[in-house]
Amino acid sequence: MRPLTLLTTALAGLLAPSLTSAASLQQVTSFGANPSGAKMYIYVPDKLAASPPIIVAIHYCSGTASAYYSNTPYKGYADTYGLIVIYPESPYSGTCWDVSSTASLTHDGGGNSNAIANMVTYTLDKYAGDKSKVFVTGTSSGAMMTNVMAATYPELFAAGIAYSGVPAGCFYTGTVNGWNSTCSQGQSIASQQAWAQTALNMYPGYSGSRPRMQIYHGSADTTLYPQNWNETIKQWTGVFGYSLTPQQTLPGTPSEQYTKYVYGPNLEGIYGTGVGHSVPVMGAEDLKWFGITVRRLHAAGNDDADLGGTTGDVDGERAADRRVHGCEVGPMRRERVERVYRLREPVYLPGREPVFSINEITQVMADEKEIEPKVTSTSKGKTVSEKNADVTLRLLEQHGDEFGPLTPEMEKKIRRKLYLRVMTLLSAINIMLFVDKSTLGYAAILGLFEETGIRQAQYNNLNTMFYVGYLAFQWPGHILMQKLPFSKYVAITIFIWSVLIFLHCTATSYAGLIVLRLLLGAAEATIVPAMEITIGMFFNRREQSYLQPVLWITCQAAPLVTGFLSYGLLYAEGPVLPWKLLHIVTGGLTLFLAAWVWFEYPSNPAEARFLTLEEKIHVIRRVHAAQQSSIEQKRFKREQVVETLRDPVSWLFALQSFTLMYSNNLNYGQKNLITTSIGIKPLGSTLVAAAGGAFGILCCVVATLALRRWPSNLALHGTLWCMPAVAGGVAMVTVPWDRKIGLLACLILAAATYGVTYIIALGWTTSTAAGYTKKLTRNVMFMLGYSVGNLVSPQIWVPANAPRFYGAWASMISVSWIGTPVILWIIRFILVRRNKERLEYIAGLSEDERDGWVEQVDEGGETIRVKVDLAVLDLTDLQNKQFLYPI
Repeated sequence: MRPLTLLTTALAGLLAPSLTSAASLQQVTSFGANPSGAKMYIYVPDKLAASPPIIVAIHYCSGTASAYYSNTPYKGYADTYGLIVIYPESPYSGTCWDVSSTASLTHDGGGNSNAIANMVTYTLDKYAGDKSKVFVTGTSSGAMMTNVMAATYPELFAAGIAYSGVPAGCFYTGTVNGWNSTCSQGQSIASQQAWAQTALNMYPGYSGSRPRMQIYHGSADTTLYPQNWNETIKQWTGVFGYSLTPQQTLPGTPSEQYTKYVYGPNLEGIYGTGVGHSVPVMGAEDLKWFGITVRRLHAAGNDDADLGGTTGDVDGERAADRRVHGCEVGPMRRERVERVYRLREPVYLPGREPVFSINEITQVMADEKEIEPKVTSTSKGKTVSEKNADVTLRLLEQHGDEFGPLTPEMEKKIRRKLYLRVMTLLSAINIMLFVDKSTLGYAAILGLFEETGIRQAQYNNLNTMFYVGYLAFQWPGHILMQKLPFSKYVAITIFIWSVLIFLHCTATSYAGLIVLRLLLGAAEATIVPAMEITIGMFFNRREQSYLQPVLWITCQAAPLVTGFLSYGLLYAEGPVLPWKLLHIVTGGLTLFLAAWVWFEYPSNPAEARFLTLEEKIHVIRRVHAAQQSSIEQKRFKREQVVETLRDPVSWLFALQSFTLMYSNNLNYGQKNLITTSIGIKPLGSTLVAAAGGAFGILCCVVATLALRRWPSNLALHGTLWCMPAVAGGVAMVTVPWDRKIGLLACLILAAATYGVTYIIALGWTTSTAAGYTKKLTRNVMFMLGYSVGNLVSPQIWVPANAPRFYGAWASMISVSWIGTPVILWIIRFILVRRNKERLEYIAGLSEDERDGWVEQVDEGGETIRVKVDLAVLDLTDLQNKQFLYPI
């Protein structure tokens, strides 16, 4: 052994007794007003500095003061530098903090924040603490409370650090210790000004200084989704008056996985690529931010090394060797010192003398071997083989680390591009889908009956036959949609459907029309599910909720297109009858659409040609984070089919699809005929249809605004849009038949409103299922219900009951417009109960149980397990207990 090494070791032995602390974590029961019942624990070192600084360290959900004391570095810093650490403890059974009630979100409101503020005041008075050196930090629920403390008691704190939290006020529910799924899933999105005002309103009238804030978050956080980092940055940039564009971007700071964004002297954001919910506490970095400059024994030739490194080590223990979230500290690895270290004086807080002249003699050598992506068999997270994972996994593995977090500016740019390129194309497909569906209804008043010799009953059968084909091709179509290139499948399907529209012009008899309607139904069978899947690939849940009505505005616009086309064709003169010209025009438009789709339709975000590589990565990340589900999977999974069939929610969605579509022939077969039976001429009926389409568009616009403003109760929204249909239906059987205007208004009211309920239910069907095969299977079940409902719907219009059709109206009111809302409320009841169970389950998970793992074969032929976002495993919602249902 070298002489210097012997000397160093001996010196360490001599000093060890003097560095041993007899102090311990102590509970304080009387610290002032405490209406919420929060507990106070404090650590006061044996050697206390004059006017000591104070750190408030707030534990995570399911944690305790003792656990946070044991698993964070602050106790060690207290011993070394004579500062005090307060460890508050939540009074609630789940041990989360109340960041949801008005009391806790208000200065002196009597909630948890009030209690913590009183703990600080008590400590300052008792120990003559430095009021200018009080700091607050916390993890997860503790990070939420950190932001709340900075907003409600800005006068108390000089700085704060939030590890994996949400903006102050984001978790508001109005209840004590409530859970806000919208916020946790990153769906509470507001402007910079709105978030800032939320914080400022927590202490009205306060105009003094505010604590400097440092915000940490991981890109793979599946508990409090990464979007919350963006929203928190919005909040504090707004409070400080900073731009959302960072002044500096520092990749690899404070360590390789992280990027630091400096927005100004009072705000920094640190984003960890591939880091989950448990961002390790960065001990030395914390002290820097708090203004406590720390020096240590440095390696020779490395005078600038900082205490504790950048991985949050505590007295030589690596962050990777411990689990911060409520689990025991892992074994500390200690190795022989192999390098010579020079002694440096520690300095903290300018002008203050250090408590000790020596911080450490020996250094714990960090294990140089990279822990990830290889893991041992003791990992507890979900594991799948690579072939069973999401198709976007490879792109994420190859390029995911090349890009930092999604900035608000980049997110706006991506959203605009998706609206322009994806939603425009989907809207064009949807409008032509319903234009083509309604051509038969307009053909009925443009000469179809006269040329082909069909009667009312046969006309009803033609409508039914379309849905026979629609029903028969659901399962084969979904299988092909999964196996074949998604975009090309959609394009070829639209091309076939355009050809069939053209061929309608060749029909001269009932038999020919029957065959064509059957084939057309088969061709269009999977177009709606394909569009729904595409929306789910590119947009998060919150966006889907209001984009669904936007998309289906085009469905309501179909009567405008066909109505005005028919109006013009009624004046056409020549050898070709107007009903055939209508099919020629719509067929031509559909053929043009097929060509557009062939070149522009995206199979998934990874293959979207209109997105840059960086945009692809961000789209995939935000969808995974929001939905906890895969984007696309080409392997058919039989077990997911079985699960779907056993899930009662799948059958309930299929049943409500049937009940609602039981009334659908009103729109696509009977409305024009009823209009003419009231006494309106064919020419006028086309204008009435156009007016109905305009009213339907208005309904969709109102629904979009309502869903965007109140997104939390889909069953209620669905119910409200069935009520006008009930009123219109009742009026159709009670208003005297000679009241033409009143009858037309009631007919439009009944026909144009319940479609919004269909839109809501269709989107809800997909968003409540995870696992690609399960989504497809549930779509099949939904569309089977849709098809059967549309099969039956024409048959309730018995010609003998014309023109009032009392039986048809009565059955639609009871089955469709009352029965459907009842089913939606049953679905909501089941999903709410599941979410409650899952939230309890999630609260008890350790960090490695939250992760996902994929088995891969490395270059040496060895099977390894790679840590990934749980969303890419293509698990179903029942397999992934961290999946929370939108309700």
